[in-house]
Amino acid sequence: MVNRTARNAFWATLLFSLAATTGGTLANGSFPFDRELAGAEGPLPGCRQAPTMTVSRQDRHVHFRVCCNRISAPAGVEGETIRITGPAVSTRMHCGAGQAAEDDFLQQIDSQRYLRWRLEGGMLLLESNPPLRFRIPAS
Repeated sequence: MVNRTARNAFWATLLFSLAATTGGTLANGSFPFDRELAGAEGPLPGCRQAPTMTVSRQDRHVHFRVCCNRISAPAGVEGETIRITGPAVSTRMHCGAGQAAEDDFLQQIDSQRYLRWRLEGGMLLLESNPPLRFRIPAS
């Protein structure tokens, strides 16, 4: 079994190493609301699909799909910051080999209330600890 420190270091390294790829760009640096953004590096260890993120204007939540569960937290975009205004909640399916990565992701999101964001080409970069990068789909 991998100890928690090694797993966290691996998770941080994986997220930090996400590379920029081509995708759609947005005019005037506007936030890509209501669009499913895919994790730039593909699936996390033990998972079959890349993580996704959507910030919904309608329900005022940020939604993530990480491995086999969905994670959601009340949030809004204020300038260049995503402000998480309440606790993150998750569906509770066991994800097998991907469970450790998903648990770390939930803890990371739930521990931060302000996530600075910026657009870089076809990518949305969240200045979290560790940083998260998502591809913006073409319009």
